Amino acid sequence: MNRIRSLAAAAAVALSCLAAAPAAEDCHLKRYVSLPMTIDEGGLITVPLTVADEQVNLMVDTGGAFSMLTDRTAARLKLRSRMMHFQWVTMFGGRTLDHYVEAPIAIGSAVAPNRPFILIPDDSLPPSDDGILAPDILAIFDVEFDFAASKVSLFLPHPCEGKAVYWTTGDYAVVPFKLDDGRHIKVKIALDGKEVNGIIDTGSSDTAMSLETAIDLFKLDPKVLQAEKNRHEFQTLELNGLTVSRPHIILVPDDKSKIMGGYREPEMLLGISVLRQLHMMVAFKEHNIYMTAASAH
Repeated sequence: MNRIRSLAAAAAVALSCLAAAPAAEDCHLKRYVSLPMTIDEGGLITVPLTVADEQVNLMVDTGGAFSMLTDRTAARLKLRSRMMHFQWVTMFGGRTLDHYVEAPIAIGSAVAPNRPFILIPDDSLPPSDDGILAPDILAIFDVEFDFAASKVSLFLPHPCEGKAVYWTTGDYAVVPFKLDDGRHIKVKIALDGKEVNGIIDTGSSDTAMSLETAIDLFKLDPKVLQAEKNRHEFQTLELNGLTVSRPHIILVPDDKSKIMGGYREPEMLLGISVLRQLHMMVAFKEHNIYMTAASAH
């Protein structure tokens, strides 16, 4: 995994030099590229990018650590598979990934050579998806998710905190986040008045949390949850003043998700079922997310 990280850091230089912060007095947003957003058959968002001189369709996954290509796509692009020694990547559900490829990637006019992509089995994604675009690349930019206009835009980071919301003159929420070692965007969420730790995860079509945590925290009746097939409707989900009403949340047993590492905490994957109701600018350098309702203008 150390080789993957070092390759990713080296390949990011070609992109990050273009995404360097403007002068301190220049607070105007600079859109680097706007990509059409489509929704795949799994309910996830995808964008087109150029990898190894061919256009590929990548699912945008803010909950991932490393960008990936399917085995089928790597074969089509004639990329050589390499083994990751000593360490590997564990997916939601416990599946391990231990091979990767290297390929150039183009975003706008910038090209990063020898970019590492971890290989993912073909059945992990819908057939229309060629791979995953994750924060190892996304975090070089500030990333806007405009669900109403079906666009994902990449902006050059700038030093002027509070200037990211250009799409409305109305109120907006500023949600601070921490980027952990796995590049997960971790935020605080108020769910029915209880604070939970959440991850902004565009790689999940549903919003999900631990079944055991939900039972403990909200005193839910397991028999009722069984009748609901572990898909429970809560009253409110709040992100620093921005409220989503009546969210439906999938409650997943810890032994099925295999992401708790032997311990439990109130952690939620905030997926597309909630995020599509929002307009978001993820300012990675600033560690803030600017949010409004998707319909705000």
